[in-house]
Amino acid sequence: MTLDLRMMCLRSFIMTSVSVLLAAAGIPASEVNNISIEKIFSRLSFRSHFPHEKELVAKYGGGVVGSADGERYRIYYLPKNHLWLRLQVDAENRIESPVTGVLLSKLPLCSERRVPQHEVSEITLRGIRLGEPPRKAEKILGKPLREYKADLGPNRNLTVIEFFPKTLEVGSCVRIYVKDGAIAAFSFSSEE
Repeated sequence: MTLDLRMMCLRSFIMTSVSVLLAAAGIPASEVNNISIEKIFSRLSFRSHFPHEKELVAKYGGGVVGSADGERYRIYYLPKNHLWLRLQVDAENRIESPVTGVLLSKLPLCSERRVPQHEVSEITLRGIRLGEPPRKAEKILGKPLREYKADLGPNRNLTVIEFFPKTLEVGSCVRIYVKDGAIAAFSFSSEE
């Protein structure tokens, strides 16, 4: 058997094995390569794999690339609802560049407005909507672990409330950003 033929057989075996394992876990193969912001927020999970940046760009377009505090982001403007979407990319993992965080904001995140190629439908965080009081988040997510002040893009001195509900995967966190007594942004992130 030639080396090329052996490599093709090995590749085929690996792809079949991955499909069988995913099916056994109840995860359709189509979902693995199909990033969905709405599903990530509704489940508060990246599921069995972190979407890669190239999948994100293929579906939503390039967005505005930004960085802060050693993290890289792709930012999109959602004109239908006048919202901003920011996707955090693990800049340390240069091979796969996984998306490890998603944030939805009523507050502008940058000066440029790039609309995603694929429409993003209405997003809630387990029934929590932007503009609602933070106490609703506490009713749904439980007692917060900590509260502090932080900036979000050009927005200064927001109150950030962090939640680590027991239902989240280890290393995952929900953050609520509060301005003038209302939820101005929320995010979900997870360590790879």
